[in-house]
Amino acid sequence: MNFLVETLQNIFTPTPPTFSNYTIFFMILAGAFVAGGIALKFYIKARKEDKAFKRSFRNYPFKLITLGILLGIYIFMRHYAVAFLSMRLLMIALVITMIYTVYQMYNSYTKQYPELQKHEKDKLEKNKYSTKKHKK
Repeated sequence: MNFLVETLQNIFTPTPPTFSNYTIFFMILAGAFVAGGIALKFYIKARKEDKAFKRSFRNYPFKLITLGILLGIYIFMRHYAVAFLSMRLLMIALVITMIYTVYQMYNSYTKQYPELQKHEKDKLEKNKYSTKKHKK
């Protein structure tokens, strides 16, 4: 019972001590999410002809940039021990959200993108042989 109480106090403490061991790791992770979001945005713009890729990944750049910025703000708040904004619960929520977003991206790339690509290819093949109406 004592372990449960200590664990809950550890998670819900409004001002936890600053983490020195994980600060650089989380800073790199925040930078990677922001850089990945920006790179994905430019990559989507570069592949204009691939509509399936654009349709599959159009929401992810904003999500990645937002998560990176939120993690950066959390690191700042944790470093300066701002009460309630540096709770470990917020870190847990951010990490779970990041893992879920990366899982969604992986799922989109492995399942949704090939299906949309196949649908676009079938649509092009179907329209290639259809008759075209001429206006008079």
